[in-house]
Amino acid sequence: MCDNTLGIVKLPSDIWKMPRLRHIWTRKCFLDYPSAAGNGEKIALLENLQTLRRVIDFKFTKKVLQMIPNLKKLKIGFHHTSAELSPFCIDKFIHLHQLEDLNCFFTDKYDGNYHLLENFHLPPTLKKLTLRCCRLSSKSMAIIGSLPNLEVLNLQHFSLDGSVWEPTEGNFLQLKVLYLYETDLEHLKADETNFPCLQHLTFIGCSKLVEIPSAIGDIPTLQVITLFECSRSAVNSVKLIQEEQRDLGNDNLHIYDFRNYV
Repeated sequence: MCDNTLGIVKLPSDIWKMPRLRHIWTRKCFLDYPSAAGNGEKIALLENLQTLRRVIDFKFTKKVLQMIPNLKKLKIGFHHTSAELSPFCIDKFIHLHQLEDLNCFFTDKYDGNYHLLENFHLPPTLKKLTLRCCRLSSKSMAIIGSLPNLEVLNLQHFSLDGSVWEPTEGNFLQLKVLYLYETDLEHLKADETNFPCLQHLTFIGCSKLVEIPSAIGDIPTLQVITLFECSRSAVNSVKLIQEEQRDLGNDNLHIYDFRNYV
């Protein structure tokens, strides 16, 4: 069934009676809660379910978490403001003990004046995290940075809050890919001690970014810095980093500048 106003499919409650189900992958969908399934018929434990993608406004109650103990990939969206998020139990994500890939997005209803993910916690198994439209405070960024296995961080549509980001010392120790898309960031205060394993660094639509610190070039694993729709000064700073590294004998750092200066 499809909600014509939102273009969202409603999945049948029979899903909760499919113990061999491994993947739920849709464009956008509503999913009934286990209590609503089968008119009182027996509900299965979905031990084989590994992927749940593009589910909208789903409540991660204690019962639901017990139903999907081995979920590895989750993409979920919310059509609600900060004050309305509590019933959806997003603070319970930490109890998804096998979760490796989390993509959490919010709708245009968000006006950017508050933090949507304040005081939340995530499972230590997480390797990839994508967030959109949630305005992460420095406290929230420290929580993310403390994840011991995080390799890919993708922050989109002003999910990184503030004009200055100075990562907490000892954070992001396994991070390999950092993707920042549309931020108010002006200054990144970081060096090789903050991102010791970083390989790919991307800035897209970061028009206020003044520069990228030269110490970023000292990250021994760094291979690529990509900029698109960034300021000319930011682009110039990256080119300077590349020149400095070449002078030191490092020809492994590649710069991709798409020259759409803002």
